[in-house]
Amino acid sequence: MTERNSEKALPCIVCKGELDNIDPRGNQPSGGLEFTTHGHYGSTIFDPMGGSVFLCVNICDGCVSDAAKDGAVLFGEMPPPAPRNRILRPWDGEEDGTA
Repeated sequence: MTERNSEKALPCIVCKGELDNIDPRGNQPSGGLEFTTHGHYGSTIFDPMGGSVFLCVNICDGCVSDAAKDGAVLFGEMPPPAPRNRILRPWDGEEDGTA
């Protein structure tokens, strides 16, 4: 596999417009977003089920904005993780935590 090294990021997958690359060692589009997928249940084109490979595409800011206006973009939020604060106290040698 060859590493990507370019002054241009991948083009927009929607309008095919060129995007400048902020980091020529990878794919960091200026004026766009990079999306990756490790596959998706139901895809008939890419769902390797291994987790170690993925596809990468770019969409320019203009195309994302237009799609959002058309109601074709979802906004999500991850719920905060459950608190992991432990409660520690001296043990009396008898309590087993079942009471």
